[in-house]
Amino acid sequence: MITFAHIRNTRNRGDLASTPGLYFDFGAHRFADIRERHAGVVIYGGGAIGQWLARQRATGIAWGVGSTVHGATRVAGTVPEGMRLYGSRDDGLPGAIWTPCASCMSPLFDASYEIRHEAVLFTNGDRATARRYPVNVTGLPHKTNHGSLEEIIAFLGSADLVVTNSYHGAYWATLLGRRVVVVGAYSSKFYGFRHPPAIGSDWRKEARRAAKYPDALTDCRAANVAFADRVRECLRS
Repeated sequence: MITFAHIRNTRNRGDLASTPGLYFDFGAHRFADIRERHAGVVIYGGGAIGQWLARQRATGIAWGVGSTVHGATRVAGTVPEGMRLYGSRDDGLPGAIWTPCASCMSPLFDASYEIRHEAVLFTNGDRATARRYPVNVTGLPHKTNHGSLEEIIAFLGSADLVVTNSYHGAYWATLLGRRVVVVGAYSSKFYGFRHPPAIGSDWRKEARRAAKYPDALTDCRAANVAFADRVRECLRS
């Protein structure tokens, strides 16, 4: 039986929605928190767990894994020894296969969403993050990453521009074809996107250079399907 291990004891929808086990069928499986002990075939990810895998010297398959180094402005981390496959959501990580978060496979991204706002604010709802890295943006419709995936995607899709300090807020808005400005980019994880958002403290100024990426959803899904094929081949060997 395959174990899909990711961060489960959380309200962060990005961590909850990132496991590939929600989108790909590899047969009998179970879901478990990454901090538990696991036996047999383990597929880790997604989320910012790259450093955890390195510290634990985990074996198995990493899918859509990222690393986060606070204060850094470039892709960080390394590919741990002993992993059978290592798919990284951070573009440009040496030795890794670029594999963005598997949540791009959700059918929610196939729906159309009416643009009703010029801009919305989407923030990380973690209290410690909010205290350490406050977002000084006011006057915009606001939601955190503690809602359901359906609610969050509909909210992000309701605006032409998404202002955020959430990794998945930036990722999902990009997949929806929206422009993105990351404010308060507090770690390296915001600098590893293949389809990069604008980054800066003044969201109105950065909005002028925020780009749309019409092919982002297709690119990310294709990378995940290709990685799934690699996983199936790996499991047969």
